[in-house]
Amino acid sequence: MNVEFDDLELNYTPWLPASRDAAILDVGCGPGRVLAFLAERGYRALEGFDRDPDAVTVARARVQAPISVDDDWSHVLSARARAFDLIILKDVIYYVPRDRVVDALRVVRQALKPGGRVIVEVFNGAAFTGQWTANKDDAILWTPTEHTLRSFLERAGFADVVLRPQVPPARTLRRRAFNLLARLWRVRLRLWYFFERGLAEENPRILTTKIIGVGEVPA
Repeated sequence: MNVEFDDLELNYTPWLPASRDAAILDVGCGPGRVLAFLAERGYRALEGFDRDPDAVTVARARVQAPISVDDDWSHVLSARARAFDLIILKDVIYYVPRDRVVDALRVVRQALKPGGRVIVEVFNGAAFTGQWTANKDDAILWTPTEHTLRSFLERAGFADVVLRPQVPPARTLRRRAFNLLARLWRVRLRLWYFFERGLAEENPRILTTKIIGVGEVPA
């Protein structure tokens, strides 16, 4: 496993298509890291787009795939009904205004084949530093929790929605020690939620820095 991609290996592998000819789109592909990971795993029908021309130039140099400059999901996907087996949205949905997220996810669903999947990776608004995430980039408009992400995916028509904490890599002793301390810290956070809010159903269950959400198009 390439160390550069160990977080993607840990968190995306269970949701990737079995066929290496599956059509995969990376929305907001940036410099092409996710596409390079998929290409290394043998996937051949890859596409991507991003609004940053400089990032697209880097991505094109890394991966032999159609990669375009665009920031309008509807423009890219509206003419691609049932075109993809998997669409990946890594660190992008909080750049979409909150009241337009469901519509954007519906466009994604319509571009997926029956049985296709979407993978959504986002910073977690329920983490202790969630508010810092919302403020570190003035283009980020909101930060989700697992409850808002599940709601948006289900309202967009996705089925079998799964929310899980992003698993950090643990290849070194230092990283394993850090992950252990982070788990202990999250126990403390859960206690804080309990003391402030009791056993409220809407309390977050996922308190990691990032969340992975997966939804399927009903077959």
